[in-house]
Amino acid sequence: MQLQRLSEGLWPVMLTPFSSNNKVDLKGLKELTEFYIQSGASGLFANCLSSEMFQLTESERLQIISTVVKIASKYKLNVAATGTFSTDMTESADFIKKVFDTGVAAVVIISNQLGRIEDDETVVKKNLEKLIKRTKNIPMGIYECPYPYKRLVSPSLIKWMEQTQVFYYMKDTSCNPLAIERKVAAIKGTRFSLYNANTATALSSLEMGASGLSPIGANFYPELYKYMLDNYRKKEKKEGSPLFTGD
Repeated sequence: MQLQRLSEGLWPVMLTPFSSNNKVDLKGLKELTEFYIQSGASGLFANCLSSEMFQLTESERLQIISTVVKIASKYKLNVAATGTFSTDMTESADFIKKVFDTGVAAVVIISNQLGRIEDDETVVKKNLEKLIKRTKNIPMGIYECPYPYKRLVSPSLIKWMEQTQVFYYMKDTSCNPLAIERKVAAIKGTRFSLYNANTATALSSLEMGASGLSPIGANFYPELYKYMLDNYRKKEKKEGSPLFTGD
């Protein structure tokens, strides 16, 4: 069955717990996954920068993703996870397939792995075309990861990506309300959903039509973002009511 659209709301970027001997603490990871879910997560972004993804081995990445997917599936929650750690598109495509085989809803592409810092978006687009061809319609996401350098994606490229019909998740890190507004407008009414990483622009991005939030602050305080999202939805339903309705 084809994925229709990812859930709106809170998508925490997950931490990775380690044991004292620097091994992945699977027991801790399971408990942490349950914590995010019980705190109101709508979906989970595993194997991201907060997960120490660049410091993990390939087997550790897959082990972490598989563990998160297994728990999230019990709650019918989708998981997105990073799948590109090379500027070689053949190598990236091979790992994307391995990540997808764990059961994730979408495999996330790191935007800065699609070209060198001096390359323009024509290079990025060509590399995206190579990935799509090599991965045969695997559902994708895009992440404007700030490391090793931040490559922001233009609204025109986002619109093209949506038209390929394989993109579902975008983690925006522009921290720029105007840029977010233009990106949201480019994919309005489609299956491609934008989730804002920035707390300062969180509320304004929701008002612009962003599908949800995927902030680093939700590593530790997911309940606060869930509270804001819930009260924003109440405000939408009852026009003119205050945003926050706490005691």
